[in-house]
Amino acid sequence: FGKGVASCATCDAPLYKNKTVAVVGAGNSAMDAICALSKVAKQVFVLNIADDYNGEQLVIDKINSIANVKTYNQTKVVKISGQDNVEAVTIQRHGKPDEDLAVNGVFIEIGYEPSISFADLVEKNEKNEIKVDGNLQTSVPGIFCAGDVNDAWGEQIIIAAGEGAKAAMAVSNYLTNQK
Repeated sequence: FGKGVASCATCDAPLYKNKTVAVVGAGNSAMDAICALSKVAKQVFVLNIADDYNGEQLVIDKINSIANVKTYNQTKVVKISGQDNVEAVTIQRHGKPDEDLAVNGVFIEIGYEPSISFADLVEKNEKNEIKVDGNLQTSVPGIFCAGDVNDAWGEQIIIAAGEGAKAAMAVSNYLTNQK
């Protein structure tokens, strides 16, 4: 990481203007990255271990129409290599010999599942994210949730930090009003 391997296209896409990049994954997180990178990169290779994209069809159709995006399905990443920075990614395609793709960056976008096993008391959505209201309070009064594990929009550290401050203020207000 930091030498051409990244996990946040929102943050790092501008660093790859007119360069060739690979996106590992083909779910919703990867598709967001592909759309962002395709606007700045010369070429975007999508490396997908599955048979096809796994996300919203509207976004899949959009990606399939982008000229500088090439998708490799049934493809496993074997190695990322380079001297001081990423120079290539070695892929293994179903039934074919290993192949090196020259790239300047690799974005690991295999998605994530929130780790919220501790939160059995609160209501969650279909993605296993904790449901919160506008004050970041969960379905249980007095329990608040900030950051990427909640269902509020945006998975960025700066958003999580802001939510943490907002949740702290909401907790203070909640406790002040308890008598």
